[in-house]
Amino acid sequence: SETNKQFTPATLAEFDGTNNKPVYLALFDGKSTNNNTRAVFDVTQGKGFAGAMKRWNFSGLEASHGVSISHRSHGSTGNRQDPGKTFKNKKMAGHLGQDRITTQNLEVALVDADKGLLFVKGAVPGSVGTYVLVRDAEKRARHADAPFPTVAAA
Repeated sequence: SETNKQFTPATLAEFDGTNNKPVYLALFDGKSTNNNTRAVFDVTQGKGFAGAMKRWNFSGLEASHGVSISHRSHGSTGNRQDPGKTFKNKKMAGHLGQDRITTQNLEVALVDADKGLLFVKGAVPGSVGTYVLVRDAEKRARHADAPFPTVAAA
């Protein structure tokens, strides 16, 4: 099928180098690492203009009891005359998807070093056939004075 393509390092990722020359990076060279988790970067699937119920998981209004033709609406968008405006970042209908996101801690299921393939188990972002950027899942260590969560004694 079209999704099982062979990729050369030049088609995987391009990064800005020095002297205005592009630097191509092979994302997987068959070397093993200590940890078995990866972080995957890609652009999510674009879903166009979406309503508040689909975009923000709102429950909508009632199906009966006086609600007229506004069952899937988001409801009120602000207060009264004071402040007299809708605040920024209000969850409303709008464009959904097509954002660059990172899915962390995905497990490497299988490694085929001969073909240069890396099989990742989990929710890999993006559409079918798109390129994804795979990196080691690096987490910062907790500092020495960080409180450790404990169970409260009854």
